[in-house]
Amino acid sequence: MVPDEFDLDVVSDDMLTTDQHDFVAHWSRFYFGEIDALSRNTDAPVFRRAFLRLGTEILGHVATVKLNADVGLQSISAGGIDGLVIPLALVGRGFGGYLMDKAEDILFQELGVKVGLLFCFPETVQYFAARQWHVPQQPVSFLFRLKPPLSEMEPMVRFGAGVSLNSFPLHVRRSEALEPDM
Repeated sequence: MVPDEFDLDVVSDDMLTTDQHDFVAHWSRFYFGEIDALSRNTDAPVFRRAFLRLGTEILGHVATVKLNADVGLQSISAGGIDGLVIPLALVGRGFGGYLMDKAEDILFQELGVKVGLLFCFPETVQYFAARQWHVPQQPVSFLFRLKPPLSEMEPMVRFGAGVSLNSFPLHVRRSEALEPDM
């Protein structure tokens, strides 16, 4: 639950304010270099973005993306968490947790995905593990391009209620509705 003095804004990309767009652009350049601020690191479509705000100041951001996955011969709904950003001066004060709570709610409650996916720096694996995310034991492949630095980061998965992939490989693909013709 976000404390009363903070606001959590959840928006789709077509509803971003100038300040929200500029925040995403700044952090995208910081982490990924000079790229289009809203280009996807996974080429996956953003479903919603959440921004944590104190007054008019944006303190943090997270995006959720729609994906699909194949487990064996079965297709399942999947989603990803992308671009969790909290300035270093604010790390350890719960701000990332507020954003992750919202992103996980969007994935597992609103979208009803069976499996969630995120990429993290090795030093943050323990943080996400405490939130029930796991380094996958089964092989994971991506049927779309991963841009650096995601291709160099640690993938983690979280399963929806009652889902277990056991030892089946997981093949992740973009949401079918937004895949371009090949």
